[in-house]
Amino acid sequence: MSKLLEKINSDFTAAFKARETEKKNFLGVLKGEVTREKKEPADAEVIAKIESMIKNNNKSIEKSGVSSLSDVELGILESYLPKQMTEEEIDIKLKEAIDGGANNIGAVMAAFKGLPADMKLVNQKVKQTLNL
Repeated sequence: MSKLLEKINSDFTAAFKARETEKKNFLGVLKGEVTREKKEPADAEVIAKIESMIKNNNKSIEKSGVSSLSDVELGILESYLPKQMTEEEIDIKLKEAIDGGANNIGAVMAAFKGLPADMKLVNQKVKQTLNL
């Protein structure tokens, strides 16, 4: 079992014992969503599902102006995601990639593959830096 799924299960049990009904119920929904396709998904699959749930919530807000998740639920989801790189960390990595010989957008973006960075922000910074 993935460490992230174990953490979700542990948090579910803790919420159940503490009688935190809203949190327990949402963690039950999250467990169901995460294990729908695979009984024991890898951490990357759990993260992808959580990101998908957040993205669907954002689409709901854009479309109808109404959030499909409460602030508590959104906070729970975000607590399981890896910490995003700061703008300063992105700038440092961008400089390293360019100094290392990456001279086009594809090569620079490849340097960020697998890193917890906001890829839209990275793309904007790459375009600014490379004057595209």
